[in-house]
Amino acid sequence: MTPTRKSSKPATKAARPRTSAKKTPRRYKSAVFEALHRSASALHDVGAMDPQTMRNFDMACIEPPDDWDKKKIQRLRHRFSMSQPVFAAYLNSTPSTIAQWESGAKRPSNIAAKLLQVFAKHGPEFLR
Repeated sequence: MTPTRKSSKPATKAARPRTSAKKTPRRYKSAVFEALHRSASALHDVGAMDPQTMRNFDMACIEPPDDWDKKKIQRLRHRFSMSQPVFAAYLNSTPSTIAQWESGAKRPSNIAAKLLQVFAKHGPEFLR
């Protein structure tokens, strides 16, 4: 018979406590859309609404991120005294993408616009 080794890990995993991150309040298209979305969220929370339907409510009720034009992007980059390559590194993008945004050849996608919004609100240290 071989001796059994005792594991240093506990037999059951303890539930990790959730950290409460400070959420940015959602911006709704209007007060009516806010009330509609809150009702739909309550239905989703109790299991009366499936996730796909909830995503449809999200798309219909929640306002998309701000529109970023070339001047607004340049002002944001200059506000923090950054070159295009440094700004691109903070945004996990490429310098050529930043140059295209600033020249007006391309516009940021919705996810990039949201990231620019976070960057403008909290600064570069937030994205480190």
